[in-house]
Amino acid sequence: MASEKSSENIGEKMTLEMYEFGKSLGIRGAKKNIGSILTKASYPLTGNLSALVRDRMENYLGGEIFKSTPAAVLSFFTNSLLYSGAIAGLSPNYLDGSLRKCFSVGLILAALESFIRVGLSDEKRKRISASLLGKLVSLPIEAGIGIYDGIKSRRSTGEK
Repeated sequence: MASEKSSENIGEKMTLEMYEFGKSLGIRGAKKNIGSILTKASYPLTGNLSALVRDRMENYLGGEIFKSTPAAVLSFFTNSLLYSGAIAGLSPNYLDGSLRKCFSVGLILAALESFIRVGLSDEKRKRISASLLGKLVSLPIEAGIGIYDGIKSRRSTGEK
């Protein structure tokens, strides 16, 4: 019994010392910083999702980690590269000097999509709409959100 108590005290003491050491190094805040870095790295992809999904992510993760509007704006620029690459991949003669043409067409398509997305945006709430591919990915997520919200509201009102 005496050896068990002393080992428990040693364990508690080591845990406390490790906690204090980690705190002095700033490791507790590192989780938040890593999460923020990873979510900002995902902006080119998450910016294409629908405003409903991006807003839900912003509410869940917090505005200091994920921001919906900057993600959507960054996706405008990255889509130009994506579309250019897709056109170059689909073009059979892109190696014969027409790579510049593929990039130009991709840039025009991305700009056109960006103008349409901004035109469809909700100006009151500063919500930029989804890209076409982002909307296709967002649809099942939006359905899940709708089901979840419906169940949650029924539970709060006591309905079955």
